Amino acid sequence: MAAKIMDILSTASTGLLYNLLKQEVFVVYMTVKPVALTIGINQVKEIAMKTLWTPVAEKKKFITQYLWPSLRIDPVDAALTEELAGCLRHDAVLRMEDLEQPGASHEGRMWFSAQALMHAYYYSTADLKNWGVKLIPRQTLYLDTASLLDGADREHYVQLLEPGSVYSLSYPELLGLMDRYSTVSKAMTRLHLEQQAQQRAHDRFLLSNPIDRATQFRKQHATLLSRLTMDVQAMHIKISRGYYHFLIRNGLV
Repeated sequence: MAAKIMDILSTASTGLLYNLLKQEVFVVYMTVKPVALTIGINQVKEIAMKTLWTPVAEKKKFITQYLWPSLRIDPVDAALTEELAGCLRHDAVLRMEDLEQPGASHEGRMWFSAQALMHAYYYSTADLKNWGVKLIPRQTLYLDTASLLDGADREHYVQLLEPGSVYSLSYPELLGLMDRYSTVSKAMTRLHLEQQAQQRAHDRFLLSNPIDRATQFRKQHATLLSRLTMDVQAMHIKISRGYYHFLIRNGLV
């Protein structure tokens, strides 16, 4: 399989290549002259996330249909849509792939998927476990506004929970749009205030006992439970998977 991929890549300078590795669909898009690559069966995760070539007109349609309503920007300056389309990145991503890791503010990105559920989580050095921070439903944008606005380091991982594609914009590019367009600046300020309120609510949630947390989580996210693994659900309730299974099995939640 790897040899076949190399044969195709060696002769193609542009186009889309779809193939199957370990029953996973991945996309390779070549926009420049091919370079030497070594792809093995066990390296699928290393080539999973691939930037897609998307026409500007399609990006503008996506922005108008999804991003502006999500940011509650109306009316929209046509020049703003044009500029955003020029710097928006479109990636094909596999299920359970990390989009972003903790790091410096200038390396952060704003993420949006019209198709797939995402979540944010962090690794606790005290517990030696991953704990959930926020579930991000499809057609909902996500970014760390505190990092964007204050320049603080980002502390969370962002992960796609379902296969699909994501659009993203770097923080430096977003800050540039904020400088040039007051509507974007106001939208980010409003989103920051909303995230602060959500963080306070999450802090209160974590202060309750495990059974109450599990009950509240299952009620609040009832429509998402069938799309979340038990591990992910337990991560966001902040209990072990075994204990969560015990609560469900015994009808305690």
